Amino acid sequence: RVFLLILRVGSSLSASIWYSVFQILIDNNKLTLSQLSYIWM
Repeated sequence: RVFLLILRVGSSLSASIWYSVFQILIDNNKLTLSQLSYIWM
């Protein structure tokens, strides 16, 4: 039970960190949305 909670919090935390990183890259025009969608595919 505790393990699942830690896992869930950890995954959401890493997701928000990745989101922030991508946001910074997009703001600096280092990465376009088409490249981003290509990465996710």
